[in-house]
Amino acid sequence: MCKPQVEKDKVQGIGGGNAKGGEVKSVGFLPASQSTFWQAFWNSVGVILATEIGDKTFFLAALMAMQNPRIIVFLGATVALAIMTVLSSAMGLVLPSILPRSWTQLAGSVRW
Repeated sequence: MCKPQVEKDKVQGIGGGNAKGGEVKSVGFLPASQSTFWQAFWNSVGVILATEIGDKTFFLAALMAMQNPRIIVFLGATVALAIMTVLSSAMGLVLPSILPRSWTQLAGSVRW
């Protein structure tokens, strides 16, 4: 089995400078920015699959697929997941800029 060649590249930020001055490894033929994107993408897919398999939504979709056309249930569940992902990402982007930093630090320090 062939191992990909690992190199270190500087990551360019939005303004053209280095993102926090850090170095990021590039894997194989992909530049650092793309290899980190795909690593994060596949890590996210793996985590979502691992956590969502036993979720009640999974069981409801399985029950619905027994009574309705499977493709319709699959498309509905996929579209719902995509919408929830977009809404969650938007909230994660907007809320930190609206809420004071002290509130988010306080909420993060609360032990349930």
